[in-house]
Amino acid sequence: MCSRDGDGNVYASAESIQMLSDVAQIPMFSIVSHGMGKGFLGGEIVSQEQMGKMAGEMAVQILDGTDCAGISIVMEPPKVYCFDENVMRRFGISASKLPGDAVIINHRESFWEKNRDTIRATLVIAAVSLAVVAWLAVDNMRRRKMNEVITRANEKLSYSAHYDVLTHLKNRSVFMEDIRHRIASGEEFTVFMYDLDNFKRVNDTYGHNAGDEVLREVALRSLAVEDGHFTPYRLAGDEFVALIDCGDYGVIERYASDLMERLQKPCRMGDADEALGVSLGIAVWPEHGAGATELLAAADAAMYTVKKNGKNGYAFYKEPCAP
Repeated sequence: MCSRDGDGNVYASAESIQMLSDVAQIPMFSIVSHGMGKGFLGGEIVSQEQMGKMAGEMAVQILDGTDCAGISIVMEPPKVYCFDENVMRRFGISASKLPGDAVIINHRESFWEKNRDTIRATLVIAAVSLAVVAWLAVDNMRRRKMNEVITRANEKLSYSAHYDVLTHLKNRSVFMEDIRHRIASGEEFTVFMYDLDNFKRVNDTYGHNAGDEVLREVALRSLAVEDGHFTPYRLAGDEFVALIDCGDYGVIERYASDLMERLQKPCRMGDADEALGVSLGIAVWPEHGAGATELLAAADAAMYTVKKNGKNGYAFYKEPCAP
């Protein structure tokens, strides 16, 4: 027990342990538990805890009436491996070098051990939060895409409600709304109604795709005249109309001549250039009709007057003579 030196001096256990610990340059092993924490590394020791447990179990058996003769005598005391972490740190000994079932005293908890539950809870919360954020991001992306689809669909619906899909000119419904607004304003204006003289022959000869190209070309040439006072529209088929913010015949004729000159130029169809004959009827509000229906009927009548007189020209509406 190292309690007596060569000179016969007797030392208490604590004194001898302290003396050895102070001068030792290598790990020291103690075979009794009371040496732990005093500078000894440790090793295999008798477990006082296990012996107490065994004695207690025997006492319970006796109190329960078990015959003492039937209780086995334990000859080999229970032993455990016990080590002092302070000494392990002093000599750089890793816990991985110790027996797996070793007991370590003076253990200094790491940051992870001290905060294990908090860290785990935080990680769980973070994982859940990330999952929620990811779900929200995916959901927002899905909603954004859905909104984009809905927006594009609404834009297409809005466009198709106001514009002709083939020629991209304003359509009949917009024309009727505009003409009513102009009548309500009380300012003079003019309606042009025009169509192609030989459009059926174009479709029959070159096909409907070529016919569509011709209609798009008529629309482009009509838009070339647009200047803020002249606005073209497509009614249906090869019928087009335009509104002019003016009732002056001289100005109207200049617009008519410009439009006719552009529309009468040949249009490429297949391998040939085909001339586009155009008949244009003109009606002025309020001279040729007080309401939209009367004004359109007047422009239509003027257009058919042109067709009846050889086509490919323009004419103002003239009221029929009384019989």
